[in-house]
Amino acid sequence: MDIELTAEALLRDSGYSTHIWIGKTRNTLVFEDACVVGFLHIFDTATSLLEEWLPRERDILSVHALAFRAAGAKAWNVYTVLVTEELASEDVERSVSRIEENLKFTRKLARTGVRTTANLRNVLLPLLPVWSRPRVEAAHYAARLQTSLELKLKPNVVEAFLNDMKGDDLVRIIEDES
Repeated sequence: MDIELTAEALLRDSGYSTHIWIGKTRNTLVFEDACVVGFLHIFDTATSLLEEWLPRERDILSVHALAFRAAGAKAWNVYTVLVTEELASEDVERSVSRIEENLKFTRKLARTGVRTTANLRNVLLPLLPVWSRPRVEAAHYAARLQTSLELKLKPNVVEAFLNDMKGDDLVRIIEDES
């Protein structure tokens, strides 16, 4: 998976503007909306994430310092997102997770093992709008529809409707019930 491209698509679909900042050693995906600004850093390994995240954060913050001063309240909502595709050992994963507890300069989201769009979405979840997927059961549509309709219509009208009665006949039954 191309993390940068996928993250850019997820963030744009969520209303962020994005661009790539060309850094000294690596590119960084910059994202921003009316309330939040953030920087997504991609690392080759979990070890390089642990070793390099702080210098990268400092580097990008120093370059953008003037913009933060002008950003007002938005400067309080700056995120550093740190990810790698590499699946880390438990010890390394714990160390990566502890990065999120460091609230100095920016809020942090850090994960290893980011290999799918679902993994990446989970990392970015605090930045994405709330969405829900309604659960629709696969069976008993007719029975559920009938129950719902019977709350508003007489049973013989519902029966005629559900049995594919022709339009003219259905209208006649509805008129007779009125």
